[in-house]
Amino acid sequence: MDFLDPRKKSRRRRRVIAAYLLMGLLVAGGTAVLIYSSFGYGIDTKTGQIIQNGLVFVGSQPKSAEIYLNGVDSGKSTPAHSLLSSSTRLTLPAGKYVLSLRQTGYRSWQRKFTLDAQDLMRLDYPLLIPAKLTTKNLASYVSKPAFITQSPDQHWVLVAQPGTSGGLSFSQFNASKPSAGPTELNLPAGVATLTSGSWRLIEWSANNNFLLLEHLAGKKNEFIMFDRAAPAKSINLSRLSGVATNQVVLRNGNSNQFYIYQTKGGLLQSFNSDTKSLASVAIGVLAFQPLGQDKLIYITTSGAPAGTVLVKILDKLSNYELTSLKLAGTYLLAAASYQGHDYFSVGTSAALKFNIYKDPLFNLSLTPAKSPKVLATLSLANAQALNVSPASRFIALESGQNISVYDIQTLQAYSFRLSSSLAQPAVWADDYHLAAQTTSNQALLSDYDGSNRQLLVTSSLSAGAYFDPAYDQMFTELVSRSGASLQITSLVVPH
Repeated sequence: MDFLDPRKKSRRRRRVIAAYLLMGLLVAGGTAVLIYSSFGYGIDTKTGQIIQNGLVFVGSQPKSAEIYLNGVDSGKSTPAHSLLSSSTRLTLPAGKYVLSLRQTGYRSWQRKFTLDAQDLMRLDYPLLIPAKLTTKNLASYVSKPAFITQSPDQHWVLVAQPGTSGGLSFSQFNASKPSAGPTELNLPAGVATLTSGSWRLIEWSANNNFLLLEHLAGKKNEFIMFDRAAPAKSINLSRLSGVATNQVVLRNGNSNQFYIYQTKGGLLQSFNSDTKSLASVAIGVLAFQPLGQDKLIYITTSGAPAGTVLVKILDKLSNYELTSLKLAGTYLLAAASYQGHDYFSVGTSAALKFNIYKDPLFNLSLTPAKSPKVLATLSLANAQALNVSPASRFIALESGQNISVYDIQTLQAYSFRLSSSLAQPAVWADDYHLAAQTTSNQALLSDYDGSNRQLLVTSSLSAGAYFDPAYDQMFTELVSRSGASLQITSLVVPH
């Protein structure tokens, strides 16, 4: 019997072991190929050598857009269902590329870039705009609204209308379900003490429920915290604090913590509306910008030589001198926290260069203190605005049609000039797009790097346009002799 033959039994055992070894090698090799492939490694079909490519991840709104590389159809498209994947992976050799996204009924989206070996690029933000935009009235008003605003999470659009005896009312629309009509919200009688005047939005709270407002009547003003979710709980900050103030901003986006600033003497104080407690922060302050709960960059004349000002950073109770500037009329400040690091930028309207510092407190807090290193510099003459994107990845410096943007993640800077004059500085529509109103009352949209600039529809909104979270709808304002209206434009092309 063969199975009792020791020699045959040994040969059979060796064959089994060899088969297992071969299977192990195949599995290990396949695993290695998958791992190396995931990092962009491939084989040059001409030389047979292993090379490392770059990886590009591409997504879009709307989905299922065809991907073209250097004018040639790649045979791939952006994902149809974001639940499975939000982007398509492209493994590409190092080189220069023009990537285009195309879809029937939409304007093409395009981006030029240079890809190096080992590079990983994410293009998951492209927004394709319909080739034909049709706008219709969502709501009409007999007079121009005091302002129209959208919550930071893009879910709510509020139209503010001055009421009787200095009051204020809102028409609140769910941006994702605009056809459901508005919910009417009213500032309770007696919250505002001024019986006339205009209203201005300062900012939204981080939880999307509160609006910090300024009410102005001649030389008088007051600050109101409007509770969108529970209007009856709205408060008059000026009356509650007992301080006649020129400026109020939220502290870390909280609805009960504020910085209160008085121009006379440059007194900056913190205020808690729950405990009604006031605390002095700094004096001689000319401008300031909070960062998080306990940090603040500010400009002060206190202790500064004649003709200069000091730029300081407050961290809890400790003050650190960042740099000094020449005395000027307008100061621009930016503060951002991104991926666990702090970034600060500062300059004047007369300055040509705006330095960006990364984690300057590390050097400033040493004994003895060291001068912080400059991470990057944005250069622009006659700057008017210095803004940080919602997710803090980008810092934008603006002067009319000229815009410079620094990408903190990729350490790249972009400078571009818009073809249209702006009514006022552009704002961040979301984490990757800048929006603005042109002087000819057109809504304008641009990618953060200046590519894909597009004129949309007629709009009187200072922000150009608002979008719902899914980018299915766009909201604008139209003002005419007979009044004003909130307009809605579908961004979905039916197929």
